[in-house]
Parts: sequence; C-alpha cells; structure tokens
Amino acid sequence: MGVRRGYKQTEVGVIPEDWGCVTIGSAIDLLTGFPFPSSNYSKSGVRLLRGSNVKRGVTDWSDDSTEHWSHITADILKYVLKVGDIVIAMDGSLVGRSFAMLSDNDVPSLLLQRVARIRSENIVQGYLKAWICSNYFTDHSDAVKTVTAIPHISPADIKAFKIALPPTKAEQQAIAEALGDADALIESLEQLLAKKRLLKQGAMQELLTGKRRLPGLEVKRGYKQTEVGVIPEDWNCREFDQLYAESSRNGIYKAAEFQGRGTRIVNMGEMFGLEFITNQDMNRVELNDPELNNYCLQDGDLLFGRRSVVPSGAGKCSLVVSPVLFPYNFPNMNYFKLGH
Repeated sequence: MGVRRGYKQTEVGVIPEDWGCVTIGSAIDLLTGFPFPSSNYSKSGVRLLRGSNVKRGVTDWSDDSTEHWSHITADILKYVLKVGDIVIAMDGSLVGRSFAMLSDNDVPSLLLQRVARIRSENIVQGYLKAWICSNYFTDHSDAVKTVTAIPHISPADIKAFKIALPPTKAEQQAIAEALGDADALIESLEQLLAKKRLLKQGAMQELLTGKRRLPGLEVKRGYKQTEVGVIPEDWNCREFDQLYAESSRNGIYKAAEFQGRGTRIVNMGEMFGLEFITNQDMNRVELNDPELNNYCLQDGDLLFGRRSVVPSGAGKCSLVVSPVLFPYNFPNMNYFKLGH
C-alpha cells in the first residue's frame, strides 16, 4: 500500500513530509550519575535519585527506596537535577521501561550512577518525554540491551534512539500538551478507581461480617427469620402436610364416560385459570364404586393439577370455597383436605 500524499516513509514509520526522523543523540544533553559511595549515605539531606527510584513514568521516593547525601558541594553541582529533566534507569530487569520526567516533588535531588539524565534545548522536553515513555523506546531498548544476568543499556544506546520530529517547537508543544492532558485524565481515573476499590473492600468487610445490613433485609423488632423469609414472631413456619390432614389423587376419566347426570367432575380444563372452584356446571359421571365417595370435595379443600399440556398448568392450585351441593371428583389432580 502506498504512502498517501503529504507523508513519507521513514525508519519510525509514516510521518508528514515536513517532519524529520532524527537520532536524539545529536539533540540532547545526556549525563550519567555520580558514584556516590554508599558508606557516606546520610539519614537526611539531599535525596539521591537511584535506579530503584525510577518506575514506569513516575518516581518512587518511598522510605525503603530512598537514600540521602548530606549536602551539595561544588564538585557535584552538575549532578543536581531540575524540574523537567528526563531520567532513565539504565539497568535491571525493567530496563527500557523505567523512566520519568521530574516535577516539583522530585527536587532537589542528585543523580546517582547507572541512571541517565536527559535535557534538550532543541526538542521540547514534554515531546521528548512522550517518546521516551512510549513503546518505541521500550522496543529499542529490548533490541540493544545486554542479555547478561543484569540487563543494561548504555548512554550510546540511548543516544541511538530515533524519533519523528515536527519542524516547530509550537507543534511539539501542542502534541506534548495533548498527551499530558490524556495522562492527567488517566491518572485521575486511576485514583478514582483506587478509591472505589478501597470503598468496596470496606463495604465487603462490613457486609460479610454483618456490621452493615442491606436496606429491607434486616429483621425488624417483632419479626424473625425463617425458611420462608421474615415473618412476625407470633407466626409459625410449618410444612404443608402439617396443615392438611389428608391428601390423595384419583384416576383419569375418559370423555366417553361423561354424562348429563351423576357426580360432577373437576378436570384440568375446567380448573385452569380458576382460583376458586364453585358449584358450576361441569361434566358428570356415574360413580359405581362406593369408595369413590371418599373423593368428594368440601369447602376449603385445595386442588393441585399434576399434569398439563402447558408448563404453567402443572402445579396450578384452586380452592373450593362454596358449600358443595353435589359431590365432585378430580381426575389427574392432587387433593388436600384441610386439617383441624
């Protein structure tokens, strides 16, 4: 695929025609740190910026990572760091991934050996920092680093890094500010996410230990928790067969047996959709077996459908609520007689 008009192909990719592709060594001031002897480290004074203080895009001044030098003398003045300096850790397992631009919180500090400091009068520092903190620099470092027990990059390796460069500092500055705004937004979101994690952790601890109760789920005074939920303290929770004295079921009558006289039959077709069974007109059959009289329905009996051609029909319940003038029968149903 060709390069579109107004652009060109370079070692760092396709860039605008008026941009350049440069090796940063010719445009930067690179300094490596001084070998401050650890025997003279101090408990206070000026902080020493070591490789352990440089993380991916940030500095780490935690107590276990920070050492001090008692004071600044004339022979170490050039190792004093400034706001805007770009620092790169030159060895370690994260070489090529440990870099930062210094802010007001990082100064005063002194540059220790095995850390590189970069300044430039020709390239906007923020633009240069965006390249150093990008995957481009990480890939470059992976390609040139030593592969000994402690990976290492040299000042020459850093200077050999190539970047795309807009022709004016105004454009470089505009790009740096846009990327800086994106970084600030990401940081604010990360802080918000960290805060939400802490809130969630605290809520989890309180909920799992019962120190906090969810609205509507706590048991109020005068109520108790049971298998069926929260009920008044003077209520009981019983199994169904403790409430109904008898249960039974009967066989299935065929339509050919239906007559205009005899015992009324409650079947699924007549029961479906009815919550209450009354003395309505139903199919009838002749009861030739006296034992079938045991299946006559009374006021307060419950009927449950055992089968249905539709899922919602199985388990359908109806209540017999009126005095029965004629005995009912109930094929294909379970029958529960109210206990006393």
